[in-house]
Amino acid sequence: MKSDAITLQDIVRHLPEVRSISGASVSVSGVAHDSRDVRNGDMFVCLVGSSFDGHRFVADAVWKGAEALLVQSDRFDYISSDIPHIAVDDTRSALPLVASCVYGRPSRKLKLFGVTGTNGKTTTTLLLERILRQRGWKTGVIGTLGSSFMGDPIPSEHTTPEADQLQFLLREILLRGGDAVVMEVSSHAIAMKRTLACEYDGAAFTNLTQDHLDFHSTMEEYFQTKLRLFAQYPLDSAKTFHASVNMDDPYGKRILSETKGDVVTYSVSNDAILTAKDIHYAPHQTRFILRSPAGECEVALQIGGAFQVSNALAAAGIAWGIGMNLNDIAKGLGDLPAVPGRFESVHTGRDFHLIVDYAHTPDGLRNLLLSARELSPKRILLVFGCGGDRDRSKRPVMARIASEYADRIFITSDNPRHEDPMAIIDEICVGVEDKNAYTVIPDRREAIGSAIQEAKEGDLVILAGKGHEDYQIIGDHKIHFDDREVARELLEVS
Repeated sequence: MKSDAITLQDIVRHLPEVRSISGASVSVSGVAHDSRDVRNGDMFVCLVGSSFDGHRFVADAVWKGAEALLVQSDRFDYISSDIPHIAVDDTRSALPLVASCVYGRPSRKLKLFGVTGTNGKTTTTLLLERILRQRGWKTGVIGTLGSSFMGDPIPSEHTTPEADQLQFLLREILLRGGDAVVMEVSSHAIAMKRTLACEYDGAAFTNLTQDHLDFHSTMEEYFQTKLRLFAQYPLDSAKTFHASVNMDDPYGKRILSETKGDVVTYSVSNDAILTAKDIHYAPHQTRFILRSPAGECEVALQIGGAFQVSNALAAAGIAWGIGMNLNDIAKGLGDLPAVPGRFESVHTGRDFHLIVDYAHTPDGLRNLLLSARELSPKRILLVFGCGGDRDRSKRPVMARIASEYADRIFITSDNPRHEDPMAIIDEICVGVEDKNAYTVIPDRREAIGSAIQEAKEGDLVILAGKGHEDYQIIGDHKIHFDDREVARELLEVS
């Protein structure tokens, strides 16, 4: 759905620096950064990356119906002088501002909440959405599992879509009658400026642990990127900003001290505004008492895993900050069914349990295995690997964690991408402490089958790393592969 048309001259008023403009009276009704997505009436934005240059696709975009271009002032060699355009120094910085303007500044009209952190973003986002629905708000979600409005899917890409797609999604949810949106905010999205021009009413910080060091050169750079959501973004909005900050994480205190807005702290094991006590675990449920300055109430999550308590508190922190009462918060938290690929139980029909989880970072794997230990299984049989073309330093670290908490380890392939699967596995194996407690099986299906065959009464089989994903990426190819589906098939024939 397009927005009302807006002229290039109107767009220019919202950009900090414009080098030149041609065709000021020309109107556009949409924005696209990918020439394949251009529709009649769009502005085509020419992004420049390390391995691509959008200016080379101008002819394609114009042929598909682009009315005007957003170009970089140093790239005029690609541009015909008779095509309406706006020239700026950096199209990536300008893209979110242009898209927000063209789509009517949707984040200003919605209640917009972000969730950021290494682990827990997806579940926290979905929990907060359920709480806000309890308030009566019509709510949308944007994140790893896709985008939706009141449970109905809306097509989108990436955990946090590119700026033009993100502003379009916000506009779409607004036009459907939405009151609020909860979205995952990845560090990549902040660094790549996808979320600029988003005006947030609040955000939750879940944690910060080793990940994405192939993208961020250091943990400090990784942290500083996340911090922008709390320290910079509130300054660019007239909204009152409400933060929910984890006091169990070492970076939480720094987030707390630098947030520009109101803060609700939460903790499972330290002093905070919101805390949890009397925690009880089961494979399909987690129960605890939520404590607040206004009293206590019982929460019954329909999802397993000790780490889910922290995710629930993160969501509750934002809800508490905007004035919701404890009973409504508890009802909302208890309304969320099992989250795909997050401590998701697969029925085995046997005398052992099987869980699939997305854990693909050292801290994520540790939390997963600690949660598994809370269920008191006789043994934990763990199947895991590491993705290719990603942070290599975490591979032996994850193996050491697996060695510490799992009784049997099946090291296999994940998404090797452009790396040799056996080279990845070799780097994982360096960190295994007990050389007699692991088996290398590169074929993931075979590895899952071996774990199932070896499982005995009272054991717990864990398939870690891919969670909700229904594919494997091998080279440039994406093939269908779903841990849950494969496990069910193997259980039927074994």
